[in-house]
Amino acid sequence: MLKDLKILLDENEKRFGKYLGYKSILVYLIDIFSSVGRSKTLSFSQSIIEKYLNRLKEVILQIKDNLERLQFNDIYVGILAKGYEFEKIFQYLYIDENYVEKEYFIGLVYHSDLPKEFINKKDLKLYRLIYDSYLYSKMNGKDYITYKELLHSPEVYISPGVLGPTGYRL
Repeated sequence: MLKDLKILLDENEKRFGKYLGYKSILVYLIDIFSSVGRSKTLSFSQSIIEKYLNRLKEVILQIKDNLERLQFNDIYVGILAKGYEFEKIFQYLYIDENYVEKEYFIGLVYHSDLPKEFINKKDLKLYRLIYDSYLYSKMNGKDYITYKELLHSPEVYISPGVLGPTGYRL
């Protein structure tokens, strides 16, 4: 799978240039599929991960088809998480700069079904695989999800939150 994704990345660069086309999602897919083996050591449902990986395989086929046709269309995996908290978690998982962003992620780990091993382990690519698998599993035909609805005890959520244009879409 990784070899195929790297070929698609090369073909994308030939067709759309170094920074355009499907580059960002292909880099994401390479990161995700390179983390699959490490996910088996966590106390997290492998069936949730497999469903997400199957969806990503569909996305890969769409990208391949579009590259063959020399077309670019927006492709989404199917995650729309609205709210300031998701924006902060995204910044932590992709930039890893600020303690504040990490707190939103760790708070979700403590109060949801995410593996508690994340508290003592630092593997951002693995975090993204599990986190995105988890969010994808919670979509269940909804238009979007919110941070509060992922918590086991919504009373631990003390912010009114913002459902405006902030959030996370994949």
